[in-house]
Amino acid sequence: MQHTLRNIRFGVASTVIVAIFALAVSAASAAEHPARSATLGITVDPIAGEHVEPGGTTRFDGTPLLTIEGSARLGHLEVFAEGLPPVAPITSSGKLGSLSTTLSFVFSSARFYLDGQHVSLGLGETLYHQVTLRSPSSERDTSNLTGLRYELRGIQQYGRHQLSLAVEATPVMRGGVRVEFARQVQFDGEQASQMELRLRDDWRAGSHVDVVLGVRYINFAAAYVSDGSLADRNKGVALTVGLLGRIGR
Repeated sequence: MQHTLRNIRFGVASTVIVAIFALAVSAASAAEHPARSATLGITVDPIAGEHVEPGGTTRFDGTPLLTIEGSARLGHLEVFAEGLPPVAPITSSGKLGSLSTTLSFVFSSARFYLDGQHVSLGLGETLYHQVTLRSPSSERDTSNLTGLRYELRGIQQYGRHQLSLAVEATPVMRGGVRVEFARQVQFDGEQASQMELRLRDDWRAGSHVDVVLGVRYINFAAAYVSDGSLADRNKGVALTVGLLGRIGR
């Protein structure tokens, strides 16, 4: 358990450092380098998919997620972060009963543009925090996971449209789940992985405003450390609609 907690603290510290660095670069970009860019935006991401556990499968259909994102770029280097605040639960139902999951995450990446424009490589952090309430059993599951995030993006400009196709992977996440049921508490370590595909169009609607449209596929799987058995698997497709404020070009 102590090893798991160290992994979680490391993930939190890494994410905070990246976020602070992003804010610092954003300030420098706006104040000293007006030709460089910084962005801040919000998107709504309705997601449909399924949640699988050893006991069965539940589905979630069109649940809207509210995501906040920001970036700052100087030359070939860009820092990007997006996060989901724990504001609205994701509900699902099926053989596992009724589930209400409050999910929050932070995805961060430091991106390097190989040619300055069309291809970028990214390295960052994935951090998940999740609380699931089960009905009618009243079981409460609290899970934390973190791991290194890798990213490959291709970008193409068409007039006012910037199209990007990204492959994003977190091959190894470590953490644990705390289960509270019938006044008893159990803890088990978890190891997980995640793969994402993302297609996105940033359309320049004004001098400082972009309209964001896109679609993304997410595949997540976790296993218990104690015996290697399946903890849960989640996969789904989400649409992305949002607005992005831009400073610089």
